[in-house]
Amino acid sequence: IRIINGKNALLGDRNHIHHLINNRLSIFNTNIILTLLAITPVLLFSYLGINFQIVLTIFIILYIILILFFKSHDTKYSNR
Repeated sequence: IRIINGKNALLGDRNHIHHLINNRLSIFNTNIILTLLAITPVLLFSYLGINFQIVLTIFIILYIILILFFKSHDTKYSNR
């Protein structure tokens, strides 16, 4: 995305999911959401025995929805 926008790919930006969520929620709530997103697929696969491909597909879709939702509501850094 940085290269497409004509920016240096090695320089940081604020387009990471933790920045997008933190622009709308507190750092505590951001950490809770990210922790749940990290451990839930492991728990579903390990303890419930749900098929790995199904878990992976669900969470890829969930991540995309979260990014789109928080990106569309991101006004703090929309001019950068």
